[in-house]
Amino acid sequence: YEAREAPGDAAPLDSLGRMRCHAALGEWEAVRRLSDKLAEQRAVLAPGEVAELARLGAAAALDMASHATAGNERHWAALGRHAALLPARSFDGAFSRAVLALHGGDWSGAQAYIDAARGVIDAEVTGLVGESYARAYNGMVRLQRLSELEEVLLNATSPTTLPRARLLELWRGRLGHAAADLSAWRELLPVRALAV
Repeated sequence: YEAREAPGDAAPLDSLGRMRCHAALGEWEAVRRLSDKLAEQRAVLAPGEVAELARLGAAAALDMASHATAGNERHWAALGRHAALLPARSFDGAFSRAVLALHGGDWSGAQAYIDAARGVIDAEVTGLVGESYARAYNGMVRLQRLSELEEVLLNATSPTTLPRARLLELWRGRLGHAAADLSAWRELLPVRALAV
């Protein structure tokens, strides 16, 4: 993608391709820069391309917000901007809104978005599990993200019910049983960082 683009004149689809590559490598700052640049060109993108831009931008913003110690409010604001571009009835839209609600202390809103995201992914996973576990694995990781987000919510609202030490013990056990798949771990860790 970089070889094809002229200096300072990247085609939007090339930039989306670069965003996918940087996301696969976990290079979230590069994804953030490209998503900011592409957001200015949103009018020339097809709706599916805008959704992909928002999905990748939201993933970068969440990762950076959950790991940053200073200046992370700008990452939370970026997550809000990207979430607004995602359909609320999509998994990524509902998940991003759930994280934002949790961050903002809106416990009931967070739970409602978690439930909406679970409803979206449930039908997809149910159909794929019947075909093969390997095809359903990404959906299973998404369901695990929702469960862990719900556990972060429970820890925030009722720390005596699910103390942080117990939460971390649960997560260590799950990670030990998960496939050694970097892409799956990369999806889980930002959610876990919300609790620690």
